[in-house]
Amino acid sequence: MPHQQGYTTLLGKIGWRLITDATTLVCQILKARYFPHCLFLEAKLGRSHSFTWSGIHKTQGLLRKGVRWIVESGQDIQVWGCLWLNDDTNFYVETPLITGFDNMLVSDLFSHDTRYWDKDLIEVAFTE
Repeated sequence: MPHQQGYTTLLGKIGWRLITDATTLVCQILKARYFPHCLFLEAKLGRSHSFTWSGIHKTQGLLRKGVRWIVESGQDIQVWGCLWLNDDTNFYVETPLITGFDNMLVSDLFSHDTRYWDKDLIEVAFTE
C-alpha cells in the first residue's frame, strides 16, 4: 500500500526529529505528553495515547536499527543498553551487567583528568 508507506515514512521522520532535534514545538509537546522523563527510543506507548503518537511510537523499532550514538562527552549514553560502540557487527556492550554498574554512563569510563579511557575501571566492569 503506497499510502501506508508514505504515512510510515512521515511518522518515521517525526521520530527521527525527536531523536536528533527535539527543540521544535511539536517535539516539545510530544515529549511533555508522552515521554517527559526519558528519551524517545526508551518511551513506552502508554495507556492514554493518540492515534498519531501510536504511529510515531511504532517507528521506534525501525529507527533503532539505524540509530547510533556519537560519543562526545558520553554523559547521556548508558553503557549497557545503548547503541554506542563503533563496531560494524555489534553496537551494544555484550558483557553481563555487573551489580553496582547498572546506571553507568560512557562518560564514567573516561578518566576525568585526562579524557582517556580509565583502563582500571574498564577491566573491572567488563571482565567476565
